[in-house]
Amino acid sequence: MKKVHAVLTIYDYLLNKKSFKTRDIEQLTGCSNRTCVRYIKDIRTYLEQSGQNVALVYSKQLKSFVLAEKE
Repeated sequence: MKKVHAVLTIYDYLLNKKSFKTRDIEQLTGCSNRTCVRYIKDIRTYLEQSGQNVALVYSKQLKSFVLAEKE
């Protein structure tokens, strides 16, 4: 899967309030763990620079990544 499609897939999960693990994205997109982490970093950077009141965070309770409101 191309990078743009993988990143948009992750972003779509977040917009639909779905949590995910890197393993889920690796299986869905066929990318490596390292690549998945880069995609997550790209989305975090985008959210920070866009001025939105949300952030991509890792939830220790869910053991997954989720979209959360900034404090």
